[in-house]
Amino acid sequence: MKLIHVDFNARTEDDRIRLDTAGARVSLAAAGIGPQRPWAPPWVWLTDGELRVPARLMDVNDQPVARPLWDALEDVPQEETPRDRTESERALHELREMERTQNWNYRRLFRILPLAERLLPADSGHSLYLRSRAFQALGYPELALAVIEEVLEQEPQNQVFQHHRYGLLRELESKRTSSSATLAPRPALSLRGREKT
Repeated sequence: MKLIHVDFNARTEDDRIRLDTAGARVSLAAAGIGPQRPWAPPWVWLTDGELRVPARLMDVNDQPVARPLWDALEDVPQEETPRDRTESERALHELREMERTQNWNYRRLFRILPLAERLLPADSGHSLYLRSRAFQALGYPELALAVIEEVLEQEPQNQVFQHHRYGLLRELESKRTSSSATLAPRPALSLRGREKT
C-alpha cells in the first residue's frame, strides 16, 4: 500500500486525519493518488516518520480525510543500535510464541512486528501476511485483501498466501450477497381476507 506523510495533529472533530496539509498533498501526488471518487486505492499507510497506521481514504464535506485503524498503530523503527538488536530478538521470540500457541494479541502484534521484521528475511512477505490476518480478525477484510495481494506480487506461488486470499474473497462475496439480500424489496403482502363460501 502507498505511504502518505501526514500530521497526526491535523484532525477533524470526529478524529479523522486531514489530508489538506502540504505534506499530505505532496505525498498523495507522489503516490499517484488523485481526487477521483471513490478513492482508489481506498487504503493507505499514514506516517509522520515515527508512527505508522493503515487508514481508509474518504471525503467529509468535500474535504479529503483518512480514517485510521488505530488498533493497528505501529512504531516506525529508527536507526538500529545494539540495544535495538536485543529488543528485536525479544520481539521475534514473542512473535514465534504467538504463532506457536495461536494465542493472538493483535494490538501487541502490531507493536512487535516492526522490531521482529529486522530479523526476518526482507523478501519473505511473512510479516505482511501476519498483518493481513490481523486485519481480517479485526473486521477489515478489504484492508486484509489489499495487503495480501501486495504480498502475492512478491511471492505469487506461495500457496499459504493464495489460500488466505481466496478465503478473503469468499468472505467479501458472502458479505456482498448478504447485503444484497437485505436490500432486496420484500414481496407485497395480500391484505384480502379469505372469501366466505
